[in-house]
Amino acid sequence: RKALDRVGLALPEIYIELNIDQGIASKDSLLKKMIRDSKGRDLLITLPIVSKLYKNNPLEGDVKLVEMLTPLADYAASYQVNLAIYPHYSLYCESIQHAVKIATMAARPNIGIVFNLCHFLKVEGETQIEEALTQSMPHLMMVSICGADAGDTKNMDWNRLIQPLGAGSFDTYRFVKLLKDKGYQGRIGLQCYNIKADAATALSQSLNTWNSYKNKYSASLKGN
Repeated sequence: RKALDRVGLALPEIYIELNIDQGIASKDSLLKKMIRDSKGRDLLITLPIVSKLYKNNPLEGDVKLVEMLTPLADYAASYQVNLAIYPHYSLYCESIQHAVKIATMAARPNIGIVFNLCHFLKVEGETQIEEALTQSMPHLMMVSICGADAGDTKNMDWNRLIQPLGAGSFDTYRFVKLLKDKGYQGRIGLQCYNIKADAATALSQSLNTWNSYKNKYSASLKGN
């Protein structure tokens, strides 16, 4: 963050795995230090959830997780830091529905969820995307997008589900438009995991595509 501060860039989000089996104690001092050091910086801590003990017993696992999350959220609230459940393929919490359930159980205004497009396509497929967005909106704190291929996404590898923005046959613009039409005003990130292309080239393509999305959406509003 000091390096980012020197060039005037923010750190809007940080990704930290949370293991239900180990409890919060293993990361408590690290998380609390990050929270304290981020007072007033509008930081979002996103939490992919891991558990072997509760993987097949989410009823008990969710209760245990919420018992861990709520005191952490209460601590974070005084520093204006938010926490978000990050649904992640093959981990304890994979789906938007499960993430919404956890956030609802926790019932803290600074606990929400992340909608990661590539993980949603891998876990739930593209046909339920509008319903999932509607369900997630009251809790949505961050969205992560990328280029991807359409079709049988549940059986695709990451090289097809995570591409530079503008690549692939999936209509990412339509997804963004749905998001904005539903009133989402929060942060949107770019998923870049394991993209093999030259970083500067891939990022330039993604930025150019993002700007084209903004222009296209502005034009659609004027058309209405």
